[in-house]
Amino acid sequence: MIKWLALENYDNLEINTIRKLNVQGVVVGDPFCSYRMFRYGDIDLFDFIKKCNQAGIQVIYQTPVYVTDRNFKYVTNSLEYLYEKLHVRKFLIQDVGLTDWLSKKYIDAEMIWSHWGRNRNSIMNHDFVAFLVDLGVRGIEISSMERIRAISEFGLSVYSVFGNTVYNTLSRDCYNQYMLDYYDGMCNRECLNKKMILKSKSIEMTINGHLLGRKIKYPLEKEFVGFVSQYSENLMVYALDYEEALEYL
Repeated sequence: MIKWLALENYDNLEINTIRKLNVQGVVVGDPFCSYRMFRYGDIDLFDFIKKCNQAGIQVIYQTPVYVTDRNFKYVTNSLEYLYEKLHVRKFLIQDVGLTDWLSKKYIDAEMIWSHWGRNRNSIMNHDFVAFLVDLGVRGIEISSMERIRAISEFGLSVYSVFGNTVYNTLSRDCYNQYMLDYYDGMCNRECLNKKMILKSKSIEMTINGHLLGRKIKYPLEKEFVGFVSQYSENLMVYALDYEEALEYL
C-alpha cells in the first residue's frame, strides 16, 4: 500500500524529515490559499515539488476547491506548469468544469475525485460514480469503510482517507478579512494562529481563514487500515502538522 502524507502546512519541512515517516508520496496544494501551506505560496510549492522529484517521492496536487471565471485561467496555467515542467500526473479534483478541461488536455493525467468533492456533493450512488467515470475520473477519495468496499467494485482506484476533514461551514473568502475585519488586505497568515476563535452566544469555533470549526477526524475502528488494504492500494494520511502525522504514522 502506498502511503501519502497530506499536511496542512509544510513550512521548513525537509525532505529527509518526511522520509522518516515512511511515506511514498505527498499531497500538496491548499484547497483555498497557497499561503496557508507554504510561506511564499506557489513559489515555495513548486520548489517543494522539485525537491520531491529529486528524492523520488511521488506527488499529488490538490486543485482549488473553487474554480470560477476569476481564477480559471490562473488555475489552468498552474496545472500546465505542474504537468509539463514538474511532471505531476496525479490531481485531486472536485470541480466538474476543471475535470473536463484536464481530461481533454492531458489524457494520461490521473484525476482523483477528492474528499472536498464528496463534501460538496454528499450523494454517492451508482449514477454519480458512473458520471465521474464518464468525466475521466480514475480514482476517488473515500473515508467510510462501507463505501470503500462499494467503490472498489466500480473499477476505480480507491484512495482511502485516514483523517477526514469535517467543518461547519465554508466560504470562498477569507474569514479573517471579511467576517472579522482582522487585517487590512495584506496577508499576514493570521489563519495559522491557533488561538483565534469566533464567539457568538453559546457557540465557539476555531477559525483558520476559510473553514469554521475545522477538524480532522480519525477513524475509531482499530481495523481500519487492515480493512482498507483489501480494497485500496493508497492510504491518504491527513494531519494538521508533522507532529500529528508522526503520532498516527
